[in-house]
Amino acid sequence: MAKAAPNNQPNTTQNTSAQPAPADHHMTARSWKGLIASDVDGTLLPRGETEIKPDIFPLIEEAYERGICFAAASGRDYHSLIKLFAPVKDQIYFISTNGGQLIYRGEILQEHTFSVVEAEALAKSIEERPGLIVMISTTSRSILREGEDVLTPSLQEHGYQIEHTSDILQIPEKIIKVSACCPEGSLAEYEYFNDRWGHDFHITVSGEIWLDFNVSDKGTTLSELATRLGLDRTKVAAFGDQYNDLTMLQYAGHPRLMAHAQEDLLRRGFPTSPDVPSEMPHIMNLLT
Repeated sequence: MAKAAPNNQPNTTQNTSAQPAPADHHMTARSWKGLIASDVDGTLLPRGETEIKPDIFPLIEEAYERGICFAAASGRDYHSLIKLFAPVKDQIYFISTNGGQLIYRGEILQEHTFSVVEAEALAKSIEERPGLIVMISTTSRSILREGEDVLTPSLQEHGYQIEHTSDILQIPEKIIKVSACCPEGSLAEYEYFNDRWGHDFHITVSGEIWLDFNVSDKGTTLSELATRLGLDRTKVAAFGDQYNDLTMLQYAGHPRLMAHAQEDLLRRGFPTSPDVPSEMPHIMNLLT
């Protein structure tokens, strides 16, 4: 029997530990006309590449001058994202860890967290599956089990702040996300975990080998950012290419699915685009 493809619809009431920070000067100093959010891996960053093509940065700066905010929305952690977006890191918002955090200029504006007890139970469930590796994202770093070094060099190369632990219960920071690295493919593992944990977490296919477990998602955090900026969804655009982008695309008034996305996603009827830079001028005109 064919497995059902994930739809990434919210499965549970969200558990938000941190309250929104007061609106900062950037939010209140001007009237914003629109908001553009883009996924990173597979959307702005082609698979296998380590640097974003620089043609996007002048477009982000143009959007800023025209009163349009830009947000990088990714399953990656914040440290990895600021490395990629260094030329514009002080002009954009970061929706990191699949909606677990909203950050601007290093300030955490919103966090969606869960307890270490929940994280430990989920980690044990993941580790019961042969070959799967657990990674835990906290407020400021990513944590692997003690002795689990296979992923460390690659993650560090991508800007992740990696630490190791022998006891998840002793992690002192808030936990934002638990991830399962699935070397044989994340989509093949989705149904198993959704049956067991789908009522407690938002479970998303976040790439070819990653499954992410959150209490929020990109769409929810994007909507929170839009509210902070005084915008409704008709003034929001979003770009994505994966299952973990679905809630963001569903929320945005102007969604764009990458033309290279999987067939199951293409059949959902979103407008498609070959890439972000070629579509940005049109989107900016729509929003202003």
